[in-house]
Amino acid sequence: PETDIDNEELPLLLLIEDNVDLRNYIREVLNDQYSILEAKDGEVGIQHALEHIPDIIVSDLMMPKVDGLQVCKT
Repeated sequence: PETDIDNEELPLLLLIEDNVDLRNYIREVLNDQYSILEAKDGEVGIQHALEHIPDIIVSDLMMPKVDGLQVCKT
């Protein structure tokens, strides 16, 4: 799922990763500690970040459309 904000008591993590398998793995590992919002690329990630104001962002560096460096700059 692109969004998985189930538990609002947990800190919100925005996960920006274009590789589906890696995104699923990271979500699986961190799911108990964070409420996770996912994005498949930097463009969608920036939109989610501005809309939801996450506590932490984990981003891939090399992605289509907008890369991780531009996500950090934005």
